[in-house]
Amino acid sequence: MKKTKILLVGALLLGVPSVALSLSNQQENATMVRAATKDIGITFNKNANDSNNELKSLNEILDTNSISYFLSFSQSKAFAGKNGIKLGNGKNSGYITFKLTQTYNITKIEVGAIQYGSDTGKILIQDKTINTTLKSTETICTYSYEKATAVDTIKIATSSKRAYVSSLKIYYEDLNDNECNVTFA
Repeated sequence: MKKTKILLVGALLLGVPSVALSLSNQQENATMVRAATKDIGITFNKNANDSNNELKSLNEILDTNSISYFLSFSQSKAFAGKNGIKLGNGKNSGYITFKLTQTYNITKIEVGAIQYGSDTGKILIQDKTINTTLKSTETICTYSYEKATAVDTIKIATSSKRAYVSSLKIYYEDLNDNECNVTFA
């Protein structure tokens, strides 16, 4: 009987978790490969008071270890705040966009957000409104991709007026990790 091989690879190049399966009539081995999901967690610095000066440096909001994930940022109405980054002011919404040091195959982004006073705005992640009601304690706002997506920029904004952003967590697939080999009897 001819040796038969089947190789099934999901859209590895598209960042989708993949499974590779190799079978033969002579030896029944299977190799399954799935990318490991990892995360980067960032907690933004808290200041004694809210600043009235827009951010000019990542050093104002990040510690040395956290800065290593970012090349640069842009912002409008983003301030160092007592609960992290304060986005917006009394009249305008605000945003901050982080340029990452590399492209990640991101599956999910979580933003820890805190209500500013009685403001009732929503958080936007990657320009998508997250319908989560903010409270005076940290609320996790989540944006999930349908499949792992190559991303090198993270944008966080408010829909109206002000809110604090206290943390950021990025979940991504590491395509070079977690291989599982199985041999069938």
